[in-house]
Amino acid sequence: KPTGSRIQINNLLNSLEKGLCKITVKRINENSTREIYCTRQQNFTPSKGSSNYRARDGVESVIRDKNILVWALDKTLNEKEKRESGWLKIKTDQILDYSFVGEIPNN
Repeated sequence: KPTGSRIQINNLLNSLEKGLCKITVKRINENSTREIYCTRQQNFTPSKGSSNYRARDGVESVIRDKNILVWALDKTLNEKEKRESGWLKIKTDQILDYSFVGEIPNN
């Protein structure tokens, strides 16, 4: 079942703010899935003033837009391409599952 309820979105956003999460997504037009390791933890995303800065998502905006913006360790989603970290917009109906991996140490 896609992650779409207010409680599910709120739990996912809280987990992303706390540290690293593993999100399993269904790839568009494919039967395969992909695991994405990502975060919204403040110390590990571009800071305000950076050209890569993006404002935080709120529950209402995620539910309205049906997208969530995360900082992914590998945003390419294609295993044949060179891995690259960065912002990744994920459709909430593509999210099959997620789990909190842990806090990212500051040092």
